[in-house]
Amino acid sequence: MKKTFLSALSVIPLLKQLRRRLLAYRCYLADIRRHLRYSLYYRTAPDSRDSLRCAIMLLNHQLEKAQTYKSVKEGFGHEKLLQVLSYTDEYIRKYGADDLTEVTIGILSGHFANVHAWKDEATHAHFLKLKEAVSGSIHGGGVFEYDGNKQPRLENFEDFLASRRSCRQFAPGVPDEALLRKAVRLAQWAPSACNRQPIRVHVYTNQEQIRRIVASQHSDMEWCNAAPVLFIVTAHESYYRDYLERNQRMFDAGLFSMTLCLVLHNMGIGSCFKMAQKYPAYDRETRKCAEIPDAEDICVLLPAGYYPDTPVTTAKSVRISETIVCKVHP
Repeated sequence: MKKTFLSALSVIPLLKQLRRRLLAYRCYLADIRRHLRYSLYYRTAPDSRDSLRCAIMLLNHQLEKAQTYKSVKEGFGHEKLLQVLSYTDEYIRKYGADDLTEVTIGILSGHFANVHAWKDEATHAHFLKLKEAVSGSIHGGGVFEYDGNKQPRLENFEDFLASRRSCRQFAPGVPDEALLRKAVRLAQWAPSACNRQPIRVHVYTNQEQIRRIVASQHSDMEWCNAAPVLFIVTAHESYYRDYLERNQRMFDAGLFSMTLCLVLHNMGIGSCFKMAQKYPAYDRETRKCAEIPDAEDICVLLPAGYYPDTPVTTAKSVRISETIVCKVHP
């Protein structure tokens, strides 16, 4: 009897391990379903505003980037030029002119001015017609001469980076909405794959809604209920193409979120990264509480608020040696 009991006990760890594996497969299945449903290359053509924006932004980046190489390829951009003209036509017809079309006109202006770029009379006439349809100032798109050696340097930048700590206690009071919007705008300077800018940010200041969102994560996050502000950083799935980019949204969201943390810190606003619980049921519950569209993947939760007026106990969070992190290959 005793031997049978001990034998049964020895099976328990194996069953727990099997349960973890089954849950992992279930989560991966949910991920692949979302990826196939929303990613750009699993559609015969862009079929939503966001997917069409993604297609245009990818082509814009490729045409813009081609003009920056030291050795420019003769006759570059033939197929991409035809595609971006066609997609931009469609976009204006369906949604009208906006910031994207203005940027596109700027990039195309640079393309047609480049002696190495492919173009002909028909495409140039098409471009001029589009240019007429896009009212307002042309800003953003294109190329310019950049001298990295003449850009400002921050003398105390290392001290600034080292001074940021995860903040779990906050002063009362909600930062002004204009300041929160400014923080997001500055964080938009974070890089993203092919400059697609797929990141979306949802900001919450209603304490009851914050509590519901925190509860929906089913995690040890009680302290988050005291945060005056909650940022949720998402990545729009329509801005990624295929299986080669299936994880890119997390990289883009991480780059954006870290930049946002540093911007907030510089404003005197503390924050703390919270890993989003990606179990499908929790994800659906959070999405409902936070009113987040299904095409956006929840990546980072960031409780935030002004630093307390008096010092609080916080973890030192000592960083490991760079000799462990960094290997310089000969």
